Amino acid sequence: MVHLSTSGVLSALLAITTTKALPPNKENNFHLRPFHIDLSHNVPRMIELVRDYRLPDKPEYPGVGSSMGINLDTEQDNLNKS
Repeated sequence: MVHLSTSGVLSALLAITTTKALPPNKENNFHLRPFHIDLSHNVPRMIELVRDYRLPDKPEYPGVGSSMGINLDTEQDNLNKS
């Protein structure tokens, strides 16, 4: 079970936006180049969307279990922990 907290999401986004790529060298067979992704202007909106999301009262497909995704009970537990 994965529990995502606001601070965890922000830490992950910060790591993505601040990671520096290694400079190209003779061993760079994939022609990788440094890049920068700036998500800072969208982070508040993403947090707002997650916080305001309302789970359904009952499963949309009862009896399917986790074979079709995360169980509603698990999602409700995660929501209650945050």
